[in-house]
Amino acid sequence: PKAAAGKAAAKAEAKERKLTKEEMEAKVLEYMEAQNRPYNAQNVFDNLHGVVPKAQVFAFLDTLAAAGKLLVKEYGKTKVYLKAQGGPDTADFEGEAKALEEGVKADEANFKETKTRLDQAKQSAQGLRKDRAVVLDSLAVRKEVAELEGRLSALHAAAEKESGAKVDEAELGSVERQCVEVHREW
Repeated sequence: PKAAAGKAAAKAEAKERKLTKEEMEAKVLEYMEAQNRPYNAQNVFDNLHGVVPKAQVFAFLDTLAAAGKLLVKEYGKTKVYLKAQGGPDTADFEGEAKALEEGVKADEANFKETKTRLDQAKQSAQGLRKDRAVVLDSLAVRKEVAELEGRLSALHAAAEKESGAKVDEAELGSVERQCVEVHREW
């Protein structure tokens, strides 16, 4: 009970004692920083229990908002004040944003260069595949030519064994012509 009575006496004494403008402004700012939540001027006045006059609370809140210590949001006729959240200066953000932007540009340039090299490598690989296909085709043709030459040699050898004489192409042509003529007469 004695502690409660002491607190009540301290509050009454603070209320009776006239605070300076600076003390009242400090009291409003201290309250807003301690609460760290949005309040309108009437809520701040009520929660300070009349230590700071109502008209002064409105004025101090506007002054603190203009100084950048509090943020103010206006909803129609109502103004809501809240503690300005501390953090790095906006210049730091701008510098960081600029550095990030430059990094992005450098990465985009690197990406384009890498994509160009990849496209060139793909074209080179495609050309090599075509060359390989041509080489494989020529090897297949050479093999087929060798086989046909072998068969031709075997046929010539067989023809020589049967007739004992070589067949002349002119003679072969005349035999074919005679065959065609005989065919016509028939």
